[in-house]
Amino acid sequence: MDLILASTSPYRKALLARLQRPFRCLPPETDETPLAGESGEQLALRLAVDKARSVARAHPRSLVIGSDQVALLGDTLVGKPGNLDNARKQLSASSGRRVLFLTGLALCMPRAGSSSPMSNSSACIFASCPPRQLRITSHASSPWTAPGASSVRGLASRCSSAWKVQTRPALKACH
Repeated sequence: MDLILASTSPYRKALLARLQRPFRCLPPETDETPLAGESGEQLALRLAVDKARSVARAHPRSLVIGSDQVALLGDTLVGKPGNLDNARKQLSASSGRRVLFLTGLALCMPRAGSSSPMSNSSACIFASCPPRQLRITSHASSPWTAPGASSVRGLASRCSSAWKVQTRPALKACH
């Protein structure tokens, strides 16, 4: 069976590669703009399903994996910072605070008529980080490519003090 990851994320590609099974990565065509009144969990699930569907339409005999992650700082949705300055601002705002990372995952196999969307939440409480620890550079693992600048390697190990992971089945179908 052909396995396709509906993503251009190097992080998701690296995770799936750990299974040591052949797969392809294809870019999904998905508008990632949050809908009015949409919760973080609803957004992560919708984007995961939409990404999987967008690729599965052209590959009905394949198993397609779609995924997305959003971050919440308090009640505020924190997106990908996009640049180094915004990454610093997001990390500074997270210092000493709880950040909730919400991941949506959808497995779609249209020909078999099956789907399996689910969500996962990870709560991270960042330790207070002095500004000198937030001096990241453009060489620091592209911090602007992940919600809440959470991809900064090394900094997370210094600044995250607790993780709580909880997985719940999702209600949204992927047809």
